[in-house]
Amino acid sequence: MAPLLVLLIFLGFAGACGAEGGAADASAGREAAPSPGGPQDGVPGTTEPPRRPNILLLVTDDLGAADLGYRGGQARTPRLDRLAAEGLQLDRFYAQPLCTPTRAALLTGRSPARFGLQYRPLRPWDRRGLPADEQVLPELLKRAGYHTAVIGKWHLGHGAPEQHPNRRGVDHFYGMLTGAADYWSHRRGEALDWQRNGESVEEEGYATALLGAEAARWIGGIDDDAPFFLLLAFNAPHTPLQAPPEIEAEYRAVEKPRRRTYLAMVDALDRAVGEVLDAVDRAGERDDTLVVFLNDNGGARREGASNGALRGGKGTCFEGGVRVPALVRWPAGLPGGDRLAAPGSVLDLLPTLAAAAGAPLPKAELDGRDLLPVWTGAEAASGRPLFFGALDERFLSRAVVAGDWKLLRRQPLAIDALGVARPRGETEEWLLDLAADPGERNNLLETDPAGSRARARELGAQLDRWQRLDTGPAPEIRSEAPPGWEPPADWADAAKPLSRRAPQDPPAGPEAARPSFVVFVADDLGWADVGFHGGDIPTPTIDRIAAEGVRFQRFQTFALCTPTRAALLTGVDPMRLGLAESPLRPWDQEGLPAGVPTLAELLGAAGYDTACVGKWHLGHGDPGMHPNARGFDRFYGCLNGYVDYRSHRSRDGAHDWQRDGESLAVKGYATRLFAGEAERWIRGRDPETPFFLYLPFTAPHLPLQAPKETVEAFAAVEDRDRRLYAAMVAELDAAVARVLAALDDTGRAENTMVVFLSDNGNAKGEPGDNGRFRGGKGSAFEGGIRMPAAMRWPARVEAGGQRGERLSVLDLAPTVLAVAGVKPVERVQLDGHDLFAGPPPPRTLFSAAHTGDYHNSTAVRMPWKYVRRLKLDGSVERHLLYHLGDDPAEQTDLAAERPEVLAELSAAVDAWRARAPASGAAGARAPEPPDGWTPPEDWAKRR
Repeated sequence: MAPLLVLLIFLGFAGACGAEGGAADASAGREAAPSPGGPQDGVPGTTEPPRRPNILLLVTDDLGAADLGYRGGQARTPRLDRLAAEGLQLDRFYAQPLCTPTRAALLTGRSPARFGLQYRPLRPWDRRGLPADEQVLPELLKRAGYHTAVIGKWHLGHGAPEQHPNRRGVDHFYGMLTGAADYWSHRRGEALDWQRNGESVEEEGYATALLGAEAARWIGGIDDDAPFFLLLAFNAPHTPLQAPPEIEAEYRAVEKPRRRTYLAMVDALDRAVGEVLDAVDRAGERDDTLVVFLNDNGGARREGASNGALRGGKGTCFEGGVRVPALVRWPAGLPGGDRLAAPGSVLDLLPTLAAAAGAPLPKAELDGRDLLPVWTGAEAASGRPLFFGALDERFLSRAVVAGDWKLLRRQPLAIDALGVARPRGETEEWLLDLAADPGERNNLLETDPAGSRARARELGAQLDRWQRLDTGPAPEIRSEAPPGWEPPADWADAAKPLSRRAPQDPPAGPEAARPSFVVFVADDLGWADVGFHGGDIPTPTIDRIAAEGVRFQRFQTFALCTPTRAALLTGVDPMRLGLAESPLRPWDQEGLPAGVPTLAELLGAAGYDTACVGKWHLGHGDPGMHPNARGFDRFYGCLNGYVDYRSHRSRDGAHDWQRDGESLAVKGYATRLFAGEAERWIRGRDPETPFFLYLPFTAPHLPLQAPKETVEAFAAVEDRDRRLYAAMVAELDAAVARVLAALDDTGRAENTMVVFLSDNGNAKGEPGDNGRFRGGKGSAFEGGIRMPAAMRWPARVEAGGQRGERLSVLDLAPTVLAVAGVKPVERVQLDGHDLFAGPPPPRTLFSAAHTGDYHNSTAVRMPWKYVRRLKLDGSVERHLLYHLGDDPAEQTDLAAERPEVLAELSAAVDAWRARAPASGAAGARAPEPPDGWTPPEDWAKRR
């Protein structure tokens, strides 16, 4: 029977099976695939169509065209050499010039120009990836009953959950989402990029070996008759150049260090391939496994690769950039031991493999073609054109190859002040005869202009038509991250939603759409004073919030307590509230403006019970500023910022302890009293009514005081102040534990969002620990504004996650209102971002502080941070600029090197300060009381 007829009959059968679901295919065993040819096609002994093959797709990264043993290369590659001898060598196989475009073409069968992924690899800061509506090869094969796995480098999107391999038809994913991860630490930058099915894994070992071992285990673990598809995408021998020392020692005779390491990486790659092929043999699947091997683009010559006589390399459209080593072996379906000179493309793999598997093709128009008839010799290769395009940080290149003819255009790039390179200047053009000039040295447009002009016009018209397919942004390439971007703390979490379910889908269970909220705020707690940041003070309960929820690794507050509290409860920038620069003093008459509603007011109006237990510090000058007047049904605690933990008197000696405006004379340690009140309040709630509990502790703010028995537990701490401070933090953790226990006991824990944060860093000269970060409370440096923070919400938030973006205390109010289903007041603009709506857009975050030493302002637009330090007389002491991505500890001032960034962020600070109320008050207040001021005897009675 003719191959085409067999194919049509089988596809009809496969389509019928597909209508019932892929599981039926798998349970029925591995049925016959369409025959790529019978005995007349030169496959000895083939009288029945082969079974649907397993598909093993081996992809290497930046491998040189002339570096493999079977191509005369210097690396020892006996496993790949054997594969070439047993299979079909594809001598003229084309990829795209860069990794992401090749991978996109491979998995879709469509030109990456169609979905904006043509010209460059995805960068760490890119949010784009393969569009969700593009059907990819694993999806097609999974629906046809295949087990599917991708092991290795993905590099097709990492910025959103829908871009993850496990959301694209992949049963099993192991490896990395980005490119260029370290082979030993498995990190891209500081962030881990090594995972199994969406969960990061810390493993020791060389990446290439780990990938090979995982692939072998996965193949060996398949326990039914369904076929498998495995894309094993090695990151080797891509940079960084790292190889196992014992293998590199075998190449000690190679003089150039980079070349020596590179060759050892190729050798290690070959060994890993051998392990996988051995696993196929052990499973008894050798004859029925279609193995395809290729490289993703040409070798990078400056990184040690060799492309032999081919011109150019990675990133160029010359043959050295796009013509890659490739071979195929399928003992049951293809002849072996031969070479094929006909052109083929990575675009052809999807239709070819789908045909071998009997899987229906995508509905979208494909740019690739089924090569099975060409590989078997049943048909000659067509002369269809192939198109290429790339940015290589020097040029924008495009090319078309039609048969032996090639037209290549190249335009230089110009880099602007922001580090973005775009095409500028005149375009060079080459017309090349690849048959006569495979090294591409003779540009016929120069040596034979009259005889080449017509062919150049014809090819140019084809190239122009292809360019019009491009739906992406204009070609450009960045040499550094754009403003506002910061790498994640963990790359697995970058592609993970904050919640388990889509934001529009409420969690199941009673009161599912109306969660409760508990917000813990510590006072002056340092970055490194919690266990989940490696602190030496035990904080098991606070650590539990982080472990059972999500850590916010780059969470920014304001440098002082009042501004942070104002931002948290309103979602409004405290500069606009007139509260940005100083804590409220006992003699101050200001407070939260009456026209700006608090979370308690908005949630209370929506039917929530509300309570504030702890330190208010947002106004005490008149009754309208009292917590009970700002939406809280219950207020228990103190109005001022500095209160004795035992006597409950403020710094000025006045009594400051109350419940709902009534003064209380109680005995007890403040932190414990807060916990007891919060416990009782939670246990007294109607279980059908959601609540909002705001619990701003005074701990571990001065004065340094703690219960004797707790201090004694830290007797080994030699420094007295640090010993007291540690005891205060331990008491804080115990108080948090009591509140969480109340949630557990009342059955409210599952659907209660718990947030923990510190209001600002620990102050200079005090015994807290801000870790590696410079400065502390009241400063513009990271130690003053980058805080420990975490969220737990079992009904919605996956445990163990991390968010690495620069988030803000301003984001909490919009987040709480959004998940509660409560709309903000239209007349009040919120300045934060709902954390469940994905990462915030690039933005600039500010802070300011007027202390007894300096008047500080800062603007953070990742990765840049500007710091302005004024003397108290208003004169500028210093303008500082830091790159937080490279220098989170703020040790290297780059103001002189990047004056344009300094000027831009300085202007942003000026514009921010201009947002202060019309009175001009930005919140800088006198540190001393005015003449004639005397404190009240009791702050509750002052009301």
